[in-house]
Amino acid sequence: MSLGIKIRGKRENARQKLLPATGSRQLKVQLAVEVKFGVPSKKCDNYGICQINRTDDVVAAAVELPECLNCGKAAKAIMSLYSGNRIELVFPKSSLLPKVRAAVFGSLRFEVEEDYPLPDSVFDPATAPDEEWTFKSGRYFILETDGFYFINFH
Repeated sequence: MSLGIKIRGKRENARQKLLPATGSRQLKVQLAVEVKFGVPSKKCDNYGICQINRTDDVVAAAVELPECLNCGKAAKAIMSLYSGNRIELVFPKSSLLPKVRAAVFGSLRFEVEEDYPLPDSVFDPATAPDEEWTFKSGRYFILETDGFYFINFH
């Protein structure tokens, strides 16, 4: 069965970096989240992760409401935290507005301009991991499948 994976690039070892975080890594926490794109120090302007909040519904279809001020700068995702401080975000395409898909996922590279530490409020206190989790600044490959965008932050 083919996942319809699109990988752009010439280096073979880049393929391994793009694949979903599996193998010997242990899943520590998995959450449904809403990611607001941008840079915290720039009032959520530019690229990166400005804010992450817990949410209940990840795969609901994207709907732009007239009163929604930040719809074009946010998307729902499944966030997985793995051993070795590896973070993965999986964005269902069905939950993305077209302008978010074009602006954030169009180049198949995701840029984080400045570090974004996950706030404690994202976690359920009963299952919160002991260690701190941070999205480090850098450029990350986006793996595109027929229904999802995967980003591994390592």
